[in-house]
Amino acid sequence: MDPLRTGERAYQVIGSYARVVPTVVFQGTDYPVVAPINGDLVVQQWMQTDHLASHEHYDASFANPSHIITASPPASHPYIERSWNDSAGHEVQEYWVAAGASHVWTGGKSRWNLYRPAWTKHLTGPLQLLRYPASQAT
Repeated sequence: MDPLRTGERAYQVIGSYARVVPTVVFQGTDYPVVAPINGDLVVQQWMQTDHLASHEHYDASFANPSHIITASPPASHPYIERSWNDSAGHEVQEYWVAAGASHVWTGGKSRWNLYRPAWTKHLTGPLQLLRYPASQAT
């Protein structure tokens, strides 16, 4: 998959509805179904789509995030959180990679083996991303 071509195709399909779409991607390094590279590709695809939707005002580079946070919270997986901002300083993409994690979801029923309540408290940042200013979305 070429994320630049996929991003261009997504932009073309969106057509007149195109706008910057804030994106949060979570990837576990030990998930046997989805290879970690897929998280990288999804982030890059949305960078390209948002670049085009912003009329080239959003020009992020996957290799150069605006912020990088590395953490090893107790009773949870260590993770790296990378984020990319637009020219006004608003976060547009956020990418969390959890070392040693398989398929994880922070919500849902505790009886499911996907439930990881320890991650819930770390989601403040991604939830803030959903508040991306509407005036910046075009």
